Amino acid sequence: MRVMTYNIRHGQGEDGWVSNARIARVIREADADIVGVNEVWRLGRFFDQPADLARRLALESAFERNTGFAFYQQGNLVLTKGRVLEASNLTLPGKGERRGCLLVRVDMRGEEVVFGSAHLSLGRRTRALQIEAFAEQLPRDVALVLSGDMNCGAEELAPLTSSFTFAETPPSYPAFWPRRALDHIGLSEHWQLEEVRSVRSSASDHRPVIADIVRRDR
Repeated sequence: MRVMTYNIRHGQGEDGWVSNARIARVIREADADIVGVNEVWRLGRFFDQPADLARRLALESAFERNTGFAFYQQGNLVLTKGRVLEASNLTLPGKGERRGCLLVRVDMRGEEVVFGSAHLSLGRRTRALQIEAFAEQLPRDVALVLSGDMNCGAEELAPLTSSFTFAETPPSYPAFWPRRALDHIGLSEHWQLEEVRSVRSSASDHRPVIADIVRRDR
């Protein structure tokens, strides 16, 4: 199975232009089975990015806002070739801009997968609280993939390593000359990593990160 995490900065590329078509093209070419997307916007009926990306890609989707109000919403999106069974949002602690983790149960060719798409805060102290919340609240004993823009290096994710193995992801930010590995993919014990890589793209300020994974023998 191929999974992907991508902070799209509401579709704003390095050239300053906003383009859903360009973001959709990057996701389509990656050919992932499940994609976690961060910084997705919905501006009433005028700019419904979650619905537009799902339509362009002909994928099932789930979206949960973290910030905003009736007209403006920003949050996480999961797109999948599988069938969405259930979606819920884990609200993370911290002041300022609210952050969260969208958890989606997916039927992927007869096997159930739980996929999380998270976006953590910029402040280190707040991130530490959010990572502790993950450690306490994420479901256990399920085939879970945790992905997202964690806004930190893998060393800060140490409280989660009792439940997840984090792929050694390549630098993904900034997109034009990536120097920081901020976008991560964590795997429960049910999964074995085959390959992880970033994709060269200027469609956002982050490069997408892709991992090929397989279920371990039961």
